[in-house]
Amino acid sequence: MRFNSLIDALLDEFDANNNAAYEQLKVTPKMFQQIKNHQILPGKDFIERLSRLTNNNELLQLFKQKSEEFEVPKQLGSKPSALKILIGVITVGIISGLFTGFGYQPLWLFVLVLIIGLLIVLPIFFNEYWLVGKLEMIRTFFDKNEIKKVLQLLNLKKKYVKSFKYSDVSKVELIYKPKKRMSPFDFTGDYFYMIFDMSTGEKQALNLEKMDSSRLESFVFFLSSKNMIVEDQNGVLEALGHHENLFEHFANVGE
Repeated sequence: MRFNSLIDALLDEFDANNNAAYEQLKVTPKMFQQIKNHQILPGKDFIERLSRLTNNNELLQLFKQKSEEFEVPKQLGSKPSALKILIGVITVGIISGLFTGFGYQPLWLFVLVLIIGLLIVLPIFFNEYWLVGKLEMIRTFFDKNEIKKVLQLLNLKKKYVKSFKYSDVSKVELIYKPKKRMSPFDFTGDYFYMIFDMSTGEKQALNLEKMDSSRLESFVFFLSSKNMIVEDQNGVLEALGHHENLFEHFANVGE
């Protein structure tokens, strides 16, 4: 990954045993080492400071290029549309009709099967979604109770909305955990998510399981351009920089 090799070369110009270097870069010794080990992607202020102190503009230009690849506003996740929900309701209705013989069984039985079907199907196929803007992120999510979630999807109950400005985020954590599969037929993804730590102590989790790898890298650099420190203890960005499949990469790491 060109960005990592470049930042390594520039950091090598500083004496890691000299406290004056940390003062110049305005980092702690621990953070300096984490950046060198690619466990942290620093914020824009650090990149600008490092570029200025080393009189090297290439790092800053590469940083801007990567962060600008993520165009905003951008929606992450699938927003439930009226058409998708209507198709879901009709599909469940047809299946319910098949189970009840399309009128051969009492109407109350059809209604009961329909309600049970909606409570099972709709909550599975529709989940939270995020809107990434220039100044803030907006998370729209649903109740954990299936009945309340169905009511929210049918617009009979308000969805939950949480927004926060980038300046309110103290740290971002990128986390990847391989899932232990008990069955060879378990094709679900590994645990992959991002934690936003707010200055208030609150945390917001963004699921990344279905996010395209190329978009993910530019998204992380976009967050860094908003002066967020992104912790990557698992080496996700390093793997993406080498164009590796994350599932295969972490499966091999665990062997």
